[in-house]
Amino acid sequence: MTLYDRATTTSVYTGTLTDHGASMDLQSLTFSGDDLFAVWKDLATHHLHLWRLETGTLPESTLTLTAPSTGTGADILTLTGRLTLPDGSAPGEQPLSVTRYVNDSAKLTFGATTAEDGTFTFKDRPGSAGVIRYDVIWNGSPTVHWSTASATVTLVKAESSITLSGPETGTVGTQLKFTGVLSLGGQRAVFAAPLKISRKVTNSNGTVVTALPSANGASIDGSFRFTDTPPEAGEYTYLVQWDGNQASLPTTATFDVTVGEAPQE
Repeated sequence: MTLYDRATTTSVYTGTLTDHGASMDLQSLTFSGDDLFAVWKDLATHHLHLWRLETGTLPESTLTLTAPSTGTGADILTLTGRLTLPDGSAPGEQPLSVTRYVNDSAKLTFGATTAEDGTFTFKDRPGSAGVIRYDVIWNGSPTVHWSTASATVTLVKAESSITLSGPETGTVGTQLKFTGVLSLGGQRAVFAAPLKISRKVTNSNGTVVTALPSANGASIDGSFRFTDTPPEAGEYTYLVQWDGNQASLPTTATFDVTVGEAPQE
């Protein structure tokens, strides 16, 4: 292995990978500042040793990353960036590692790839409001130093809404059918969402509120449906509630139905 000074192009170190009865782990090679570190394994004792070469410097690469300036926790974010080599040449397709942090805690790591000219784009849905930070790392090459870039965006909770439809009139003992859609940030929900559904009946006997089965929830496309059979005549108000989550605000919707007695035979 030979290392060269990038300014003078002269050799600063030459050595074999099995010096002194030991073997170097090539995957452990890493730079810290101007120093090069690696792990050596003694072939006789199997002991591990830290190897350090001072002032071993590779030419620097540059990585940039740009995130949206604003957004909501329900948005799909699009981030862009570029990998630039020291000599300005096109790096070709290069693998990148992306790590997402939510409020400096929960994290997720996934991959991205540069285009031939070094530009790259990736999309992500954090699914949470708060401070979202993305760290991108290029691991470098045998001739170019690795590089990293970060970008942060602060997301607010998305506005939520529920559309609810059904019959405006009904008859005691006859089933009513209702349908609706839960939307987050102007888009249909993309996950199964628990909903609370209740009915309020007002007539000469007073007002009674009854919870309907909690199994009634939105499916993965935000749509939902439920049925109810009115037990008595009166003015009915059906209420659908979404409690919100880390990405979206809570919301409600109501629908009124006038229910009359069944006709006498």
